[in-house]
Amino acid sequence: MRLEGLKIGLVEDDPIMGESLVQAFALEGADVIWWPTGGEALVALPHANRDIVLCDIRLPDMNGEQV
Repeated sequence: MRLEGLKIGLVEDDPIMGESLVQAFALEGADVIWWPTGGEALVALPHANRDIVLCDIRLPDMNGEQV
């Protein structure tokens, strides 16, 4: 599946998983912004203009449902 032009927001606190997902999505043509905490994502999301947000459930500052 090609993700060309898709704007993805990624909320993931694990640096290895986050980097892996960013690389995988970027290789498929997506524009990815990665936030390591729910708080950072909530501050940035209103201005980030993302098509989709993928969020980890367990984050250091809140859970994915709160995001």
